[in-house]
Amino acid sequence: MPGASPFAAMMLLVLIWTIGNALEMAGADLPTKIFWANLEYLGYSGVPLACLALALEYAGYGHWLTYRRLAGLAIIPLLTQAAVWTNPWHGLMRRNVYLDTSGPFPVIGKDYGPWATVHHVSSYAFMFVALALLAHAAWRASRHHRPQILALLIGLALPLLSSLSYVLRLNPIRRLDLTPAMFNVMGVVLTWGVFRWRLFDIVPVARSMVIEGMVDGLIIFDRQGRAVDLNPAAERLLGWPATKAIGRPIAGLLQPWPALADLCSRGDSSSVEIMADGRSYDARFLSLADRRGRALGRLLILHDISERKHAEARLLAQQRALAALQERERLARELHDGLGQVLGYLNVQAQAIREQLARGQVADAEQALARLATIAQEAHADVRAYIHDARPARVGAGGLTVVLAEHLRRFSRHYGLATELIGTETLEDGALEPAAEEELLCIVQEALSNVREHAAATRVRVALAAQGCQLQVDIEDDGCGFDPQVAGLAGGYGLQIMHERAAEAGGSLQLVSALGRGTHVIVRLPWHRKDYRGHESAPG
Repeated sequence: MPGASPFAAMMLLVLIWTIGNALEMAGADLPTKIFWANLEYLGYSGVPLACLALALEYAGYGHWLTYRRLAGLAIIPLLTQAAVWTNPWHGLMRRNVYLDTSGPFPVIGKDYGPWATVHHVSSYAFMFVALALLAHAAWRASRHHRPQILALLIGLALPLLSSLSYVLRLNPIRRLDLTPAMFNVMGVVLTWGVFRWRLFDIVPVARSMVIEGMVDGLIIFDRQGRAVDLNPAAERLLGWPATKAIGRPIAGLLQPWPALADLCSRGDSSSVEIMADGRSYDARFLSLADRRGRALGRLLILHDISERKHAEARLLAQQRALAALQERERLARELHDGLGQVLGYLNVQAQAIREQLARGQVADAEQALARLATIAQEAHADVRAYIHDARPARVGAGGLTVVLAEHLRRFSRHYGLATELIGTETLEDGALEPAAEEELLCIVQEALSNVREHAAATRVRVALAAQGCQLQVDIEDDGCGFDPQVAGLAGGYGLQIMHERAAEAGGSLQLVSALGRGTHVIVRLPWHRKDYRGHESAPG
């Protein structure tokens, strides 16, 4: 667990400190007391360094504490150990050492040497930095993590205050260091933190580490629209190092992305998709406020959605391929049924002609053969037209509107009718399900075939329009028109098939026509339309 190793080292040094202090107090002569006092310096110099390492790891800065830096921080504690054990030769730690018996029990009397000042300054610096790190972590932590940090903070602060009172000669008991006794209180506080708040089981991760390690780009702007911070992912995306980006206004920083700059100008929480270096990003602006609800600035998050877009494109291509296969099977069945009827009729008539020839009815046979030839030519022409018209009805990578436009241009070129396609900007790629796209193309194809064969029209118009959560497609011609009831009862003009295709796509089809007034086919299909913020509207 983060912080557990330095915590164990700190408690081991506290144990040495406490045992050494007990044996020093129990010693009767000065050399014995000095030996155990020297041993206590393992705790004096080691505990502050262990506390600093503990605070760094617990507050989320453990990556800073490399072995080289730890060795550099340990230089003064190691020199302190050397100075303590060689003090009789130079007096850097203690001077004028004697056995002071003026109190309730004998203690070591001394004056501090010059190195003792260095030791005290470095040790207290370590401790104050450690407490500052923990205090900062507690201030930034959520209310769930704050109690455990406070338990650690209070536990480490108690021995520090006791040690300061001893060094500054503010102890209530003269010349007696109460710090080892204060370790007992620290132990109670830390034990409470371990068992009540799971001190080392649930360690709060520093938010700065999370932000620095985010894959998403993150930029923070102040209330004036100036960049105040950005993480490494945003630096790579924008091509701006943080040192140059901080302080720049939104417009200047996002100039290469007009869509993103426009999103910023709206001033609300919205999102837009942008492209950068061949990758897709979902850019989202969020408002920042303090605990009182006062505006602090805005946050821009750039989330890489390239993989999702690629997956969506692959899925769409697979769905379109599946829809094409299904439509191919349908066309095969319809061709089989139509040709089957013609071939069956030809077979029956051929046998009848054979019998006529056998009976010598040559004139009747010639008339029957002439009828068969006419029927065969008409069937051949119908099959060729059917196949010719069916080929374009496949939605490829270009999308539905591209296929519609090409189909209308080919229809106009082959049959000499004027065609018009309007409202293509309404239909976005992926707005219709692939199967619905195929059904719509087939409906348009069937309607155009009816115009060519029956309407005697001069022009055809296909219009796309949004009607709430539905896409409306209007197919109008200026031909002779017909009576829909009569045509429907007769099963002509493929009306039943067109209705079935619209129903299979989850929509509906309406036919408006009258003799001499042309024909108007109205198709309504559900779709997924994106609003101005880039959010998807579900079909109604």
